[in-house]
Amino acid sequence: GPPVSPRLVPVPLLHPERRGSTVGAEVRGAVATFLTMAYVLVANPSILAAAGVHKCSTRAGVVYGDQPCPAGSRELAAGRGTLNVVAFPKPAPPAASATALVPGLAGPIDTAERDRLRDKMIEDAANR
Repeated sequence: GPPVSPRLVPVPLLHPERRGSTVGAEVRGAVATFLTMAYVLVANPSILAAAGVHKCSTRAGVVYGDQPCPAGSRELAAGRGTLNVVAFPKPAPPAASATALVPGLAGPIDTAERDRLRDKMIEDAANR
């Protein structure tokens, strides 16, 4: 096709071939992702209802569970609505620190260092 002005195209799309891709493959991937998410938004409430998930309205808000709603709450239809979000429980903390078990192993990095490393990896990937 005709050349496209670099000012009109976002930077990540300028050189998909550098990542071993093409513009057509990127567009097909975006369409597939969109259609998948649209399906999930439509199908998820029905899946939750069929699995026996109870959607309970309490004073604290909406709560999901595998048991009937507690007294004082009202059961809502889990199969209705456009989106249901079920929080994943946090894992239990480990019994012992890995740094205590392995001598010489460095401890966890602080938030600023983690963010710096993440930004560097993103920048390195963008400049390939």
